[in-house]
Amino acid sequence: MSTTDTTHGVELERYWKSYASEPPIPGLAPSDEDVSASITQTWTDQAIKCYLTSADCVNCSILKGRYSFQCQMNKVVPALLTALGKPDAARVQKLLPYLEQY
Repeated sequence: MSTTDTTHGVELERYWKSYASEPPIPGLAPSDEDVSASITQTWTDQAIKCYLTSADCVNCSILKGRYSFQCQMNKVVPALLTALGKPDAARVQKLLPYLEQY
């Protein structure tokens, strides 16, 4: 296993710890359902926020917004970490001032 693979494993473990102790979250898609491949191709602003906040679903704009769809970040972020690694640091820095708006 390369250093990169180890780093991704650590990031996945850190991300998933927030789900391990939580009861099921209303509005969050069940983890056993398939996720669309189209939303696991690139880091979106929402995926970056979910990653940076370690899946803070309580303060998430998707779950607070009462949209007609279920949040799939519980599947998208791990898929992105596995496929692409961490989000680009420069993009993260640009988003930091606006994270409260998402």
